[in-house]
Amino acid sequence: MGFCYGEVFTIKHHFSFGINGRGVNLQDFELDLLRILANQKLVTSKQFLDLYNMHKPISGDSLRVKLSRWSKYDVVSTQNVRVQRRFGNPLKHIRIGQNGLRVLVDMKILSPDWNKVEIKKFSQIKNYDHFFGIQEIATKTIINLQNKLSDFKSISPGFADGSAVSEGELSLIAADNVIPDWILSSKGQMLFLEFDTGNESLHVIQDKVRHYISLSKRDHSNKYIVLFSLIDESMPTLRYYPDNRKIRINNMKMAIKETFDSVGGNSSNLSVYVVSLNRSVRLAEEILIGTKPYGLLNQEIELDTFATLINDNNGLDFRFENIRHAGSQTGHTLDTIVEIVNKSSGRRTNASLLLMDEGNVDMIAKVKRFSDYSQMNVLDNDSKILIGVYKNKVQLKNEIIGINLPNVYFTDMDSWKPSGSQEFLRTVSPTKMEVCTLE
Repeated sequence: MGFCYGEVFTIKHHFSFGINGRGVNLQDFELDLLRILANQKLVTSKQFLDLYNMHKPISGDSLRVKLSRWSKYDVVSTQNVRVQRRFGNPLKHIRIGQNGLRVLVDMKILSPDWNKVEIKKFSQIKNYDHFFGIQEIATKTIINLQNKLSDFKSISPGFADGSAVSEGELSLIAADNVIPDWILSSKGQMLFLEFDTGNESLHVIQDKVRHYISLSKRDHSNKYIVLFSLIDESMPTLRYYPDNRKIRINNMKMAIKETFDSVGGNSSNLSVYVVSLNRSVRLAEEILIGTKPYGLLNQEIELDTFATLINDNNGLDFRFENIRHAGSQTGHTLDTIVEIVNKSSGRRTNASLLLMDEGNVDMIAKVKRFSDYSQMNVLDNDSKILIGVYKNKVQLKNEIIGINLPNVYFTDMDSWKPSGSQEFLRTVSPTKMEVCTLE
């Protein structure tokens, strides 16, 4: 069969495969979609539909017709998968086809190195739920960041051509035996994705974290962020998974904190997050844009805003005075210090304020450090309580702290806006918080 292509008009090209000029028409954005498909290796039909709608609205039925034609000419390859087990969901997965790859290489969209890739092996996945969970994060992040970042990369650690990741980046990762499930990078930050279905032991999780610690300590030129994402009901799965993710998230956080403690703490250029899948895409986007992990200046601005919200509320029986920022978190001082003044009695209580970062294991270390210092009476500011502040109610609702401490309170910025709930919460178990009064 022959292979040729010809430009029909500015944004559409005709590719013929064989006799009579039969083949497919591909617009420029569809060629880019095929490039993304090749890079992601394998996606579900729903994930590909989302990627297509990123450029042009299309119904599921219309896309099925289009994919059927593309599959007929091996531009893509599709396959239905079903696990014979109760509660599972059948799915269709899609990968680049041989003719699709030839088109991309011929048009110099992909490098000639791709001709050596055995693309049929892309379909040889041992755990579909695990792989498509990673692709759920990666593809949705690609969609959300399409017009926001010019240097964004989506990288498969198992294979990457020269256009996707530099040899230096690959050799650096390989030197520390770091093999994440996927990598997203931008602005000097590398986000390592680790997808968890609950099957790996906590010792395996700890061993992975040790490799990331080694990498971050050896190379200070990049920021390294690890995102452990736990499977949940937000994505259809082939198998059934019990709904115990709160306990699993808590256990993973505690195991990772224990790992940090065993090496004297993590490096300043390493952050580890543990969240459920339905919280992962937004978090990945914030990390790659650079708004997370929170910088010191951002923390101070947000906590100043929180104090203003408190003091603007005339109905409260307390107010904040003498807010001061430590400027660092060294020694026996934590973040921002404030005096809480009872409006009736005039009694003053020193408190520490901490801007909380949902899912960040460092938060557990900071909260625990405050409790330890407070009990030892070695805090430089004589703080009696710690108030952990989240930017919004959704973050607080989805957080798993895992430590029950009587002198630590949690709240969020939304609660102190007009018509807010004006609530403080305290942990009553590793996975549960209840409303309480600030004492």
